[in-house]
Amino acid sequence: MREFFTVVLFFFVSLSLIFILFYSSNVYIELLCRYSLSLFTSFLSKGYMLETLDPDILLPH
Repeated sequence: MREFFTVVLFFFVSLSLIFILFYSSNVYIELLCRYSLSLFTSFLSKGYMLETLDPDILLPH
């Protein structure tokens, strides 16, 4: 489960970096990428906190 989240996070980071590099002239795309990336990282950190507090919440039985 954790490896899947790491792969997805790496994919989103690389995708947003590519968008920011190639479309840095477009402010809206850059803001959208940063906003979605911050949303995704906050969601991921909440998932990690839940997993460290109680692993039975996220892990299947």
